[in-house]
Amino acid sequence: MKFILFLTLFFFASCSREDSAVKIIGGEKTSAPAYFVSLYLEGTSQPYCGGSLIAENLVLTAAHCVTSVQKPILVKIGQSDLNTAAQSIPVESVVIHERYNSNSIKFDLALLRLDSKAKRVGHEVALASNSSLMKSLRVYGFGNVSRQDQDYPGVLHSVLVDELPYYECQDLGGSYSEVGSDQICAGDMKEGLRDSCYGDSGGPMVNASNELVGIVSWGLGCGQKGKPGVYTRVSSYRDWIAAHSEEPSMEELSDLVSQVFYYSLFADDDNSLMRFSAAYGLWQSVQTDSSDIIHWWSRRVSGNEFLLQLIKVKKG
Repeated sequence: MKFILFLTLFFFASCSREDSAVKIIGGEKTSAPAYFVSLYLEGTSQPYCGGSLIAENLVLTAAHCVTSVQKPILVKIGQSDLNTAAQSIPVESVVIHERYNSNSIKFDLALLRLDSKAKRVGHEVALASNSSLMKSLRVYGFGNVSRQDQDYPGVLHSVLVDELPYYECQDLGGSYSEVGSDQICAGDMKEGLRDSCYGDSGGPMVNASNELVGIVSWGLGCGQKGKPGVYTRVSSYRDWIAAHSEEPSMEELSDLVSQVFYYSLFADDDNSLMRFSAAYGLWQSVQTDSSDIIHWWSRRVSGNEFLLQLIKVKKG
């Protein structure tokens, strides 16, 4: 009889820097574009992050939206009002950029593979390829609409922001000194009247052609003069997105495990190597037939934070 071997490895890093977990200020109520996605933790009624539908079963969001999640994730597609029904789909698997750093919040992007295809096929957002300086970029979210208080609206908001050259962003000093060309600094530098805010994380930033330009990543407060929001620049990660849009093969999963642990995790009763068949993802539960159950397999990488959990099929 084959057995279950459960192995968990935790290395907890410090939290992301103070006040940098983003974060619509100065925006307006709007109807959701067909590609807009809201992320919910199972059993909750308020979205905690946003995302963008980039394929019929793929959502692009921020890595920091999913690295510390301890519950299954559901997405709702094209939701404009929290009191209105929208298509809800469980997240089957999560791929986080392998270089995501929760301290500097670099490489802040992740792909969510959905359990089923979205009904709104053909309405996926196109990925921008242009990295030139842009004005009037629109950001969507259900996040906080107040600078001082917690005021989370029940309807979707959007706001227009202008990009600041990244080297000018670096000149602001402090946390901004780490901003690179693969990120976008944007906001209202003169008055601080327009910005994304807490709860908008992972949501889309689009240009006038409705192409996905950025992903809401972080900021220092909300709507603060001289403190722009920071976004992950999508054009810098088109190759990564393409490379990770397909499910990994069993060989790739086996390679990952061997690189991390350097020995076989699963064995038959006679200790011969047994090929594991868990799925790539968080909170995966699959009934393969009446006697085989894959409970789940998860992987998270975030700077010095690492978690890997594996449960093998048990027959009998």
